[in-house]
Amino acid sequence: MTEPEGDTRAHRLPDDPVSVGVAATIRAGIREPVIICLLVAALFDELSGNPLHFLILVGTAVALAVARARERVALGTAERPVGMWGDPPRALARVRSALARSSIPLLLVPAIAFALAVGWFQRYSVVASLAVALVGAVGIAVSWHGPLRDEPLEPVERSGKVLWMLVIVALSAWEVTNLFLQPTLSTDSYRHPTLSVLTDPLLATHLGRWLALLVWLRIGWGLLRR
Repeated sequence: MTEPEGDTRAHRLPDDPVSVGVAATIRAGIREPVIICLLVAALFDELSGNPLHFLILVGTAVALAVARARERVALGTAERPVGMWGDPPRALARVRSALARSSIPLLLVPAIAFALAVGWFQRYSVVASLAVALVGAVGIAVSWHGPLRDEPLEPVERSGKVLWMLVIVALSAWEVTNLFLQPTLSTDSYRHPTLSVLTDPLLATHLGRWLALLVWLRIGWGLLRR
């Protein structure tokens, strides 16, 4: 029996990736405050003479915009949002499976080893920047194909969203204001310190960089599990 043409969308294979165009990606991106913040941060990193950080932030923003656009297309066509990015490559599927079975105690040893190794290099050095970018890229690739576990997510309250948006806007405004009050965009000023200037004393030592990397990994792990 031949199926009616109107049912072809409903019978679409769940592992078929959802394709989106440039316009859909831009529309999805401009609606997300996080993506806008990443692009603004990338712009000021470029103006401050940090092209590597500029590329990392722009790449992250584009990846998130594509993911958000695919989610909107999938929801608009009544497809399930989980798995809409297609099946991950075999190597990535193994990484996802291993992470899904892992716990904080199990990952503590490699996390400490990574933090010690990368923290030995100076802040903003090529090795440290590439190492952090690599871990971030793996995190994006893992989350690109949906949550690690098929568990219901707790809804985020509107008040919580508003509070976090106010915090982000306030910190961004303070950062940009102090940045323009510096002698130049690439010259630090302790009279008008940016966030990077305030963290300089902590990240100036191996111990400080090690602790900062551990905290960064822990926060990333928590986000990845959601």
